[in-house]
Amino acid sequence: MKEGFTGEQWREKQYTIADGYTWLQGSLQRVNWTQWIWNIFNIPKHAFIVWLAVHNRLRTRDKLLQFCLCDSDLCLLSGVVPESNSHLFFYCNYSQWCLKSLCSWLGFESGHFSIATAWKHWKRRCTDIVEKKTTLATLTTVPYHIWMARNEAYWNGVVIHPRVLCKKVRLEIMDKCHQLISKSWSRAQCFGCGVLFGLQTM
Repeated sequence: MKEGFTGEQWREKQYTIADGYTWLQGSLQRVNWTQWIWNIFNIPKHAFIVWLAVHNRLRTRDKLLQFCLCDSDLCLLSGVVPESNSHLFFYCNYSQWCLKSLCSWLGFESGHFSIATAWKHWKRRCTDIVEKKTTLATLTTVPYHIWMARNEAYWNGVVIHPRVLCKKVRLEIMDKCHQLISKSWSRAQCFGCGVLFGLQTM
C-alpha cells in the first residue's frame, strides 16, 4: 500500500476504497463479453458455466483424452466428431438444433454458431433494453443446459432430446422474467414478455 500512497499521490487527495481497489487490481485486459455474461437477467450458475466456456476451461473430451481419462474424444451428443469447446458451443448438430429452435422462439433466425460472436448478433437485433437482456439471458442458458446434457450422456449414457432441453431453457427464462418484472417496465416490454410466456408449449 505504501507504493500506492506514493505512486498514486493519495496523500495529496482524498483517499477512497474504490481508488485502493482499482490500484490493487492493476492493469487488466478489457473484454467485451461482460455485458452478456454478467447480465442481471442471467441465472448465476448459467453465467458461471458460460464464463468457463468462454475461457475454454470446461473439461471436454479432447482434453480428458490427453490425460487418458477417457477412451475416446468423440462428442457424446452427436457421436461424429471430437468433442471440443468450439464444437460443443455451437458447431455440434445437437447444439445448433437447440440454438435454431430458441432463435425461432425469440422471433429471429441466427446463422452464427461461435460462442465468442453469437451473442453480438443476438444483441444487435434488439432495440429494447428488456428484450436485449432477455435475449442474452436465453443465450447464456443454452450452454449451461448443453453442458448438463453432455454430462448426463457421459455419466449415465443417456442423451436428452434437444426438444426437452429447449423446453427447460424457455421455462427458466420465463420464470426469471416473472421474478424481475416491475412497475418500471413499459406496457410494450410486458407485452413482449407476455408473447414469450404464451409460447411456452412450443
